[in-house]
Amino acid sequence: MRLDLTTRYSLVHDWLPIWTARLFILFLIIFPKGGLDLGTMPLTWGYMLIGMAAVGLMPVFFYRVFSNQIETRVYGFAVCIGIFFFWVFASICMNGSTTTLGFLVSLFISTLVLPLFFILLLPRPTSPIFYRAFIKDLKNALFVVALLGVVLFLYKLITGDFIGIPYLTFTGSDVSALDEKDNSRNSDVSKLISTYNNGNIYGACMLMSLPFYDEAEKSLWKRLFFKMAICLTLSRTAWAGLMFYQIFDFMVFHKISFKKLIVFILGMVLSVFAILVVAEYMQWDFSTIFDRELGGRTLYQGEVTMLPQDPFSGINEITYVSMLYDFGIIGLVLFLVFYFAPSVYLGLYTEKLGRWRKRALFGIIVYWMVSLSDGAFLLIPVTAFYWFFNWMLFNPKFLLIEDVAN
Repeated sequence: MRLDLTTRYSLVHDWLPIWTARLFILFLIIFPKGGLDLGTMPLTWGYMLIGMAAVGLMPVFFYRVFSNQIETRVYGFAVCIGIFFFWVFASICMNGSTTTLGFLVSLFISTLVLPLFFILLLPRPTSPIFYRAFIKDLKNALFVVALLGVVLFLYKLITGDFIGIPYLTFTGSDVSALDEKDNSRNSDVSKLISTYNNGNIYGACMLMSLPFYDEAEKSLWKRLFFKMAICLTLSRTAWAGLMFYQIFDFMVFHKISFKKLIVFILGMVLSVFAILVVAEYMQWDFSTIFDRELGGRTLYQGEVTMLPQDPFSGINEITYVSMLYDFGIIGLVLFLVFYFAPSVYLGLYTEKLGRWRKRALFGIIVYWMVSLSDGAFLLIPVTAFYWFFNWMLFNPKFLLIEDVAN
């Protein structure tokens, strides 16, 4: 049976991008840790998809280059990415590395492959049908991840065991590896990890997604459930990020009235009360919650130098401090340009961002704050989330669906 021209155009123009995006959402959002375990180097299905897509999109990229379809500022951002990566590569070549091959590969992917893929290679479909489906699919996927997280949290609380699906919710086939990921808070309670296998990774990714989710989801109980799941990570970083989000969201995105102010204050009081109840159950005191050393993360050993002098040891929790010690003052400056320039430039100099791109920018800002405590920079899929929201920010086509109800 032959398809008419209109049907064939719709399949290519609308449904192929939609189903491709759904495949990425499945393996980057819902099951980001599924894949193969190659010793110290996990190979996830989501990152494999990115690799295959990058190769497949190269002809499209060159066509866009030769037909002048890529904005000049995008090339400028690509240069920032390239300069920082060259600095990282040269530093490791000169000083060596004490970390594993897996972390070195992750560093290469996080500082070069992912930013170039999302900024340069990933297309921006022109159909409003795609963006309407995309908003709905992403919103539903994020709720599914939160729901799975709470179910698995309760299962672990009741049975004392983690549960997972080999090659889908974790790399390889050994579910016992979940016990080795520093997820336990005491003998009875572990962090909510969902399908991300680590509470801090889940917290960082969901905090980045929270501004989008709050805008896309109209159900109040689902929005509260999503935030509750973040709280159940039992991560002080996630709690601080959630507080920052609530305050920033109230001050920037809402017209302040007496009624909204009362609701906001009550919400903050309830949030603090919930955190204190959890802390009491965990037998934490105030010195633990407000630890000035952030669990030892501020106790860095080494000397701050203009140029890197020590072997690369991996990016630790506080991303900016780790960049300073691993790559020197110049490396930190280059990292800040690499990480901040696209978002800051578009946020300041774009005439109209629209509601969806403002929310993407908000998610990026939340992650900047989270990185002051635990950015999980090299851990899958944190950097993919970060550059995905940059892709949203770069994409003016989201203005096509300003009318989509939240």
